[in-house]
Amino acid sequence: MQFLGPAPGNLTQDGATFYADWSVADTNFGYTKAQVESWVSSALNNPLGIEATGIVTRQVAAGNVVFQVVQTIPGPAGTIGVAHWGESPVRVELEAALYNNMDLVTHEALHAFLFASHSPEGSISILEPIEDPGEEWLSATDISQIQAWLGAAPANLRYWFPGDLEHYITKWEVPAGSKTRLLATVIDGAPCALKAVYATTHAAMLSGSYTPFGRGLDVSLRGFWHTSWQTVPASGDLYIGLIVDGATPADFQELVIGLAEVQLIAEAEPGSGTPIPN
Repeated sequence: MQFLGPAPGNLTQDGATFYADWSVADTNFGYTKAQVESWVSSALNNPLGIEATGIVTRQVAAGNVVFQVVQTIPGPAGTIGVAHWGESPVRVELEAALYNNMDLVTHEALHAFLFASHSPEGSISILEPIEDPGEEWLSATDISQIQAWLGAAPANLRYWFPGDLEHYITKWEVPAGSKTRLLATVIDGAPCALKAVYATTHAAMLSGSYTPFGRGLDVSLRGFWHTSWQTVPASGDLYIGLIVDGATPADFQELVIGLAEVQLIAEAEPGSGTPIPN
């Protein structure tokens, strides 16, 4: 198989571990959400499937990939599954007539999570174009190709700031149309990035299903740094926390930050108002 982008693709990377985070659409043709969840879970959690590569599959409230059962799929005759790469999260449609077929789920999941293209027809690969769906699993070649691709992914470590303590995640009431910026006083720099992230639930934050809350900061150099003011990406009751991304554990040992703060202002033009208390 070929990969249309660098690793980790649409996987969630945490250190040396890669997660395939998935969920199921609320509406599905002919089946309940629970039935579709059971089908997808049976395929993705099978030790002969994706997890044979070392990737850990996990069901979350809002995954990078969303599976949905539909009656039929428009397109060329014989199309029984499709991964919509242009959508975020990637939506995978599965034809209802193939309910409980593991091959189809695994095949489309590899498209969706790895942005992998089809293997040549006649090859021993689960990503050979599906014409006669059976119960095929990943071949030894599939596994080695995926592992080699993952091995080229940049190292990625992530810690909550400060002290990797999750209880510094706090709930904020963010006004619509407000602006935000991130600032930090770096005492000893390291090749890391400081970022504010948010989610609508505390559980989503802890699972890693969060979204950037404005632009991050390069904290490799000593000094006082801040981003420009940006319109908030979401409003309402949000959980907000700070993370530090780095390449090696040593990077985090060398980094010393005296102050890091997410600021909010309510007026359209920053400069004259008082920051909203946090």
